[in-house]
Amino acid sequence: MTTTTDYGQIVGTTLTDEVLTALGEHADTFDLAAIVADYRAAIQAQLPTGVTVHGEGVLYGPYPRIEFDRAAVLEAVDFWAIVARHDSAIRN
Repeated sequence: MTTTTDYGQIVGTTLTDEVLTALGEHADTFDLAAIVADYRAAIQAQLPTGVTVHGEGVLYGPYPRIEFDRAAVLEAVDFWAIVARHDSAIRN
């Protein structure tokens, strides 16, 4: 049986707060829930096998812990391409 453990947050806050901060005063022109969901999925695609991202960005994985570079995971995600797909100004 594999034991899993909490690896903490992928970002310093929740994924929703991270997206809101990035979008700033323009957040209301975007589909926030869709951006957060796509951002979570894109992060998951970059994580090592066995590590998963849940809810607002909490990581879980096997114990003993798998070491990986969180910054590299986030750098591999094109956050602004995700945002562009959900910009209501572009779609209207």
